[in-house]
Amino acid sequence: MQEAYPTAIGLHLPTGASWLNQIELYFSVLTRKALTGGNFHSVDAVEDRITEFEELWNSNPEPFEWNYTREDLTRLLERLPTIE
Repeated sequence: MQEAYPTAIGLHLPTGASWLNQIELYFSVLTRKALTGGNFHSVDAVEDRITEFEELWNSNPEPFEWNYTREDLTRLLERLPTIE
């Protein structure tokens, strides 16, 4: 792969990519609650709305319990075929 795509970087994500799902969830809520139907006169107005939403979102945080361990990743990598 490195020869065909020298600038590509391989990255193994956790099964289900739960951290990515959390990011998608955040942007979905941001879009629905803060941006949809908005009439913004400038990029600054959009930035302000996003900043205000972020402050509101972070005012009552709930911890995310990560349960995917390094050992889980190691077991997954051991099952994958080697790319040559």
